[in-house]
Amino acid sequence: MIILGCDTTQAACSAALLDGDQLITRHAIMTRGHGEALMPMLEEILANNALDKVERLVVTNGPGTFTGVRIGLSAMRGLAMARGLPLHACGTLHMMALAHVEAQST
Repeated sequence: MIILGCDTTQAACSAALLDGDQLITRHAIMTRGHGEALMPMLEEILANNALDKVERLVVTNGPGTFTGVRIGLSAMRGLAMARGLPLHACGTLHMMALAHVEAQST
């Protein structure tokens, strides 16, 4: 399954594409500018992997900054509607906890 995801809820803008065992990520520390940074990140990640191969979309839905949450949700909702893909929202704190557990196990 090929999954495209993003997080714009905190002081960074992140995007990732999971294709089987291959993970492509982009991450930039920022307190502002998520709206300008997200779509180029997604475009860069998808440069070698056509959007029409993506099967599922994932986005964080907070807690986080009001504008940041809206940027990520809007971008992924637009992609979901345009491509007819399922969109799943995950809590930011849940994703942070999973990342911590993953880091501890490696």
